Amino acid sequence: MKEFEFSLGQAVRLAGSDERGTIVARAEYAESNPQYYVRYKDGTGRMTEQWWTGSALSIVADVKAPAAVEKPLAADGKTPATKPAEAKAPEPKKPEPKKISREDVVKALKDHSALEGKESAIAILKDLGADTVSDLDPDKYGEAVARATA
Repeated sequence: MKEFEFSLGQAVRLAGSDERGTIVARAEYAESNPQYYVRYKDGTGRMTEQWWTGSALSIVADVKAPAAVEKPLAADGKTPATKPAEAKAPEPKKPEPKKISREDVVKALKDHSALEGKESAIAILKDLGADTVSDLDPDKYGEAVARATA
């Protein structure tokens, strides 16, 4: 059984390439050489993690690990992940919903009226507690457009 060559958190270079990363885990075996789990940016710039043998790695002298290889967070979003599998991908940012204006309501009701008749458009407003678009609560603009375009 061979001793560990690299420490956790140590900056390393992958043999035969310019790729550099950080040791984030290591495994010791009774009948095999140690393996090291390295987090690094691959040749395409994508962050990746992979197991490597010690012979595939070399020490990067006096180089701090890049900021892009910080420890990932566990599923709770607060605590550092203790295992690579616990790392949580960042949530995609949701687009802001479009703000519906009074003009949007007027257009939707006009289009609805042309297809279904004026009485049907008036019924939509009445169901929402208004006699005219001007009387309609702005918080109900979205519902009015949805009903008129359904």
